[in-house]
Amino acid sequence: MRPKQQKGESNPNRQAPEAGKIIDYGYLWHREDAAGQINASKDRPCLIWEVRKIEELFLVSVLPISTSSMGARVPIHPRERAALGLPEDCNVVIEEMNLFNWPGPDIVPQGDRKLMRPNPASRKLTDTIAEAMKGRTVAIVFRPD
Repeated sequence: MRPKQQKGESNPNRQAPEAGKIIDYGYLWHREDAAGQINASKDRPCLIWEVRKIEELFLVSVLPISTSSMGARVPIHPRERAALGLPEDCNVVIEEMNLFNWPGPDIVPQGDRKLMRPNPASRKLTDTIAEAMKGRTVAIVFRPD
């Protein structure tokens, strides 16, 4: 469900977000937000978890991908990590997420200027994440424009 582009138009920011895709993003951890921090300390890969279209806006939730072993997380199979261009020993953190209006100021464009990495996460991974999140309270950090 991508917006129609005019002939010759190549604005990468007009890409509609897709659940399951990976973005590089200035993720603000819940603990940082609680301490009053407003900017992320570093950019990291994040999984677009859900996309809601509200009129012409896209509300996007992302789960951080981290090599840290703290907190509730779902491991990513080595083959899938390689296909997604992710570092070794990384996991999807499932105890918190950021919520923002797409595209938002904190997305880091890819080398081809697109906002999302080309390959989506597998259905198996997203199903595993959904199952692991059942009954879990997730901390949400809203990132205004």
